[in-house]
Amino acid sequence: MLTRRNTKPLHRTRLSKTFQPVVPAVAWTASNVTNQLYMTVPSGYVLNGIPGATANGSLATAAAAHNATVIALTYSANVTTGSVIVLGPNDPGVRYPNGAYLSALTVTL
Repeated sequence: MLTRRNTKPLHRTRLSKTFQPVVPAVAWTASNVTNQLYMTVPSGYVLNGIPGATANGSLATAAAAHNATVIALTYSANVTTGSVIVLGPNDPGVRYPNGAYLSALTVTL
C-alpha cells in the first residue's frame, strides 16, 4: 500500500546565509583644480539623492550622474590629493543595481 510521506514544508522567509551580493571595489578620482570628486562604481549604480561621502569632514553639496559608472560629487571646498574620503555603511544615496549598498570605506587620495 502506498502512503504519503509526512514532510514539513520548507519556510523560506529569510535569505540564505550563503547569498551575499558581490560588491565590487569603488575607485575615487579627485580633480586638482575644482571642488569636484569623481566616484567610479565599476558595475553601475542607482543614484538617489546625494551620497553621504565626506571629504575632509565636509558633506557633498550636489551629486550628478556623469555617465553609467561615474558619479560627480561637488563640495563647498576644493578636494585635492591628500584629502580623506569617508563613505559610511548602508548609504541610501547610492546603491548597486541589484539593491546592495556600497561598502563602507575610508580612502586617502
